[in-house]
Amino acid sequence: RCAEVVKVAGYNYGEKLYELHHRQHPDWVIYGSETASVLSSRGIYHFPIEQSIMSEADMQCSALGNSNTSWGALDLRPMIVDDLKCGYSMGQFIWSGIDYIGEPTPYHTRSCYFGQADTACFPKDSFWLFRSLWTCLPTLHIGVSWDWNPGQMIDVPVMTNCAEAELFLNDRSLGRKKVIRTEAEACLPVWKVAFEEGVLRAEGYDTEGNVVMQDRRVTPGDTDHFVLMCENDALLSDGYDIAFVDISAADRNGNTVDNARDYIRVSVSGGGCLMGTDNGDSTDPDGYKSRSRRLFSGKLLAIIGSTGEDKDVTVTVENADGKKAEITIPVIKTDRKNGYSRITRIQEIPFRRKKPVRKIEIRAVNSTNLTKEHAECVFSWERLPADADEQPVTWQITNAAGIATPYAQIEAEERTIRVTATGDGQFYLRALTGENEDHPDLISQIEISAVGIGRPALDPYTFVSAGLYDLHTGNIGTGNEKGIAFDREQESMAGFSRIDFGKAGSDCLTLSVFALDDKPYEIEIFDGEPGHGGRKIDTLRYQKPSIWNVYQEETYRLPERITGIKTLCFRMRQKVHLKGFVFERQSRAFLAHAAGEADRIYGDSFCPDGDAVREIGNNVTLTFDEIDFGDSEEVRLLIRGRTPLSINAVTVRITGEDGSAVDAVANFAGDGGPEQTFIIRVPGGKCTVSFVFLPGSSFDFEGFEFKKLDIGEEII
Repeated sequence: RCAEVVKVAGYNYGEKLYELHHRQHPDWVIYGSETASVLSSRGIYHFPIEQSIMSEADMQCSALGNSNTSWGALDLRPMIVDDLKCGYSMGQFIWSGIDYIGEPTPYHTRSCYFGQADTACFPKDSFWLFRSLWTCLPTLHIGVSWDWNPGQMIDVPVMTNCAEAELFLNDRSLGRKKVIRTEAEACLPVWKVAFEEGVLRAEGYDTEGNVVMQDRRVTPGDTDHFVLMCENDALLSDGYDIAFVDISAADRNGNTVDNARDYIRVSVSGGGCLMGTDNGDSTDPDGYKSRSRRLFSGKLLAIIGSTGEDKDVTVTVENADGKKAEITIPVIKTDRKNGYSRITRIQEIPFRRKKPVRKIEIRAVNSTNLTKEHAECVFSWERLPADADEQPVTWQITNAAGIATPYAQIEAEERTIRVTATGDGQFYLRALTGENEDHPDLISQIEISAVGIGRPALDPYTFVSAGLYDLHTGNIGTGNEKGIAFDREQESMAGFSRIDFGKAGSDCLTLSVFALDDKPYEIEIFDGEPGHGGRKIDTLRYQKPSIWNVYQEETYRLPERITGIKTLCFRMRQKVHLKGFVFERQSRAFLAHAAGEADRIYGDSFCPDGDAVREIGNNVTLTFDEIDFGDSEEVRLLIRGRTPLSINAVTVRITGEDGSAVDAVANFAGDGGPEQTFIIRVPGGKCTVSFVFLPGSSFDFEGFEFKKLDIGEEII
């Protein structure tokens, strides 16, 4: 109703409503009052670009544009292009221009990741994408750094408004692509490149095929010196003016070290003082009023303030090795501004003469293309710089989303890493290191592919991350901590195929959920895929007081036991975040079993009858696998059945994993009733249990159940 009056309607993340509302209200002026909310950390890249993930273990977001919120745009390209092509949209306000302190997403940092520049106002790669599509300023920018692991597949975006772009690696052409600003796929050309050390160069062409622009990235060495640049020509001596000094690391050849993490100390003399420092790293806990700071993605900003003195300012930086660099800022004499005073409160903390690791370099010793015949690969690794601090390194084998994979195993030695594939897939060997106790600062990874080995099933008795879903309908978004977010307004489903519940199975499920409010939510759980033969098991109700961005566990008892290899699907019609699920491991040994459920039945004479096996005669054996007695040594055995004989001896043969067998005889009496109990000894652990009926038997076997003895109960 308000829009009908003012005729101007702003939409926050509501672009999907434009077309409908324009048809219904052609006189409205429509615009995007808040859009995007795509996350990024300057100079941090999480590959591959196709994998959408909110943040990684380093608590950083990917500058490739593949770190998304559950409410924002999935991709900046169509968000920009669709609006450019929309004749009745006035434009959009992206959220946001610059990172700001507070409102962090992911939650546990001090500033947000929404901006196209970080808090130090250093441009991120997305800045150049907007510049290439929103302006006519000549633009060509390679949107990735060039210092990775040999052979690692790197996504290389090139932001440009040239007619065509071509990419070269060490002067070899990697292909030429047209740039079409009105097409989402073609407005940002992307190459996939196997990394090799050297020079990555992009060239931009005009419509006549002439080279009009170039950009390049060079694989750097370790930090050799620092380069200081002042954005301001001079500083006024008015006691009020400020100047910005960009500090970056360079190797001995003058190449920018984009992944440098050196600690440096900033000193200022003359007619200026240090007002503050910032590296743009949302995870850095150091104060802005600190002269000793760490570079982030190779850069640091120093803010210099006028003291009112008519003296040129000298800014000096020094690292742990004693390497120094300085810049002089001319001071222009002018009258002091009345009413201003400055008290310098720069934190004088000790200079941390640390040498953080800037890179873990991983090298494949043999082929990373694994098969059934060649299921193992070996890697060597080293820290760079070589004299960096001995920070602990943690090794993982994951999928593209950084979730531990069940289809490969890893064995770490001092300088060698061995990976063995147990199933097919694309895996990532990852090294994590850093100075923080709660999260790594740096992730290094390299791909491994495996084919022809097969696909083992997921284990529901260890936590299954929701990010492992391989079936879905509707809009499933990225969630916190590698989880997922269901659609806010429409039905959505996430499914997990090949979950092996085993023969014992389980009926006890725990979900880890974050809901945005305290309202009740209904989560449907299916055996199989809904709409494709799936059967609903239950509707689970979740309702807890909401704690912002915190998952809470809820445990449910299902109406049935899930056994065997199943596809499990969760469906919702409201938005919650699901981190994952786990089932209670329940021992098959202490469940009630029907005789007809036997894994194998063989012999001379028997008649299957649903859950029972009747008319058991000579030499019949019923075998049940995976009966795990744990640490039990004696158990009570309840047998359900009938016999016309006064006594029908039933031999209970229990075979342990080592092949040793223990026999016990249960003398089932004909007049003893349909349920009779016996105490028997068991070897413990996982066993195979066989019920053996010898010649002369006549028995209707309905089922059995083992029960643990009560504490202190004596065996009779």
